[in-house]
Parts: sequence; C-alpha cells; structure tokens
Amino acid sequence: MKTTILTALVAVSLVAALPVQAQSKAAGGGTSYLAGHLGAGFPNNGQGTNLMFGGAFGFFWTSEYSGAVFIDHMNVGSISSSLLTLNQSSQGITLFGVEANRELSDLVEGLQVGIKVGLTSTSVTATAPGVFTDSQSNMNFFIGPKVAYDYPVVGNLRIGGEGNFLFKSTSDEPITGFATVNGTGTMFNLLGVVKYLF
Repeated sequence: MKTTILTALVAVSLVAALPVQAQSKAAGGGTSYLAGHLGAGFPNNGQGTNLMFGGAFGFFWTSEYSGAVFIDHMNVGSISSSLLTLNQSSQGITLFGVEANRELSDLVEGLQVGIKVGLTSTSVTATAPGVFTDSQSNMNFFIGPKVAYDYPVVGNLRIGGEGNFLFKSTSDEPITGFATVNGTGTMFNLLGVVKYLF
C-alpha cells in the first residue's frame, strides 16, 4: 500500500513538473505561443507581389524543437487578358497546415529552421460580359522549408520574420486560357511575425 501511494506521489510530481520544466527550456519562458503573420507572397504565376496575412498556434517540445498549426491567406489579385474585357475577376489562396521547427541558438540566438506541410484552398472567379462567367475552387498539397528569426521585445512578446519556399501540387486550370493561381507550382513568402509566449 505504501509503495503504491509513493509511486502515485512520484508520478503526480513528475507530471506537475513537466510544464515547469518545458517552460524553463522554451525561449522567452513559455511552453506555447500565438503568432500573427503579415507580409507578402510571390507565386510563380506572373501575378507579382501579393498581400499575405494569417497566424499560428505553436508549442515547444524541448528547448530546441517546436511545432505549430497555421493558416495564411493571400489575395492574388485580378486576372488580366489582352483578348477579353473582364468585368470582374479575383483569385486567392489559403494555406493551412503544420510545421516543425528547430532552434539554432548555438549559431544565432533566435534563429530557426523548419519545414511546413499542408493543403491549399484556391478560388478563382472571372466574368467577361456576354462571353462567360466562371467561378471554381480546388485543393492542393504543399511542402517546403522555412527560415525564421525572432527576438524578445518585452516580457513574453517577440517580433521577427519568416521566409518560406513552398512547392505546391498543381491541378487543371479552372478557367481555360488564363494564368490563374491554380497553375502555381511554387510560392515564396516573406512574413513579419509577432509572437506571444505563454
């Protein structure tokens, strides 16, 4: 009986110590974090620079490794055509997935490398008066590396930036004859990041 009670007390003590242990290991003194993203995306479909925004929820496994779930959205702008006058057009892409990161504090404090993987939800609409109206969306897979850097500002608040290069599976062009976001094979994104650890 005494052995059972002692074992239970040790187990409870260990479980109670885990969050404290992880907290001491995590940069900034927290085991989890919320992050906001704002920056620019560069898809390889000739649409130029596009606004991207989103966020992430992450947690630290150890002092060196962390993981997160994230969602980012990019408005890719209108579709242009030299043959048709498009009355209305728009296209956008939403990325949602998971990432794994490794801290490289031995090299530079706050430097991280990682990998992102997930799905993209793309949507395209276009209207040419008297010719056609089309609106379609689909899903694709993406994967790619990331490099990030952040540093503490005050308390558990950190700011920094992230660059990622994503390889996206492609599907058939949803609107024939136009270079749309669904034809994108790669994306390079530069994001400013505000992170709060707790």
